[in-house]
Amino acid sequence: AGRVAADQEALCGDVQLVHARGTGDQVNDDFFLRVDDQLRNRLGTPPISYSTYQLGKDGGFGGFDYPAAGDRMEFLLEASLNASQLYQDSRDEGIAELVAYLNHRTAQCPGEMYVLTGHSQGADVTGRALAELSNGILDRIAFVALFGDPRFQTYNTQVIAFVDQCYFPRPVWQRGTSECYSHGWYADDFAPYLPDAILDRVGSWCRDGDVACNGPVVWR
Repeated sequence: AGRVAADQEALCGDVQLVHARGTGDQVNDDFFLRVDDQLRNRLGTPPISYSTYQLGKDGGFGGFDYPAAGDRMEFLLEASLNASQLYQDSRDEGIAELVAYLNHRTAQCPGEMYVLTGHSQGADVTGRALAELSNGILDRIAFVALFGDPRFQTYNTQVIAFVDQCYFPRPVWQRGTSECYSHGWYADDFAPYLPDAILDRVGSWCRDGDVACNGPVVWR
């Protein structure tokens, strides 16, 4: 059975934010606080009841404890060398925690909806976890917001080199200023980036120049 720390234990409500932090970030980091504040403002005041859950906070859940291990410089140095094992182990721990938590929480709170957010490594965690969730749980997710996802992949190709013009339209989930052909460090060319069932409820933001979600210049 899953366990959640006391200060993360929330009564069932209308909406819960579930967040996965970025590489090397601490819980309650500035990024999470901004996301939390913006979502609270969008939801307004009660009668909408709202709570949050952060992966890896106070012991994690169900025997899994997402560490967001590594630092950004290590990521840049090791990602090109068939990836960092530290990063992969950390990411996989996060995926396991997120899947276990949502399986438990959705069963306990049948009327609750979820907003999932992930930053950097946390975006990688969240995006991969979606493929492991049942359609019933996916239906309970109101929106997924990914920021700087190292697995970012548009499956698009440039018409002309060095020009942001591609053969196919931008996918509905691609947000931000990145090129239409962007391809992150950990992009998987042989697996769907997102499950079809949730494509219209995902936004993946990638800034031009962010090497995590754009990859190195030589890939473009």
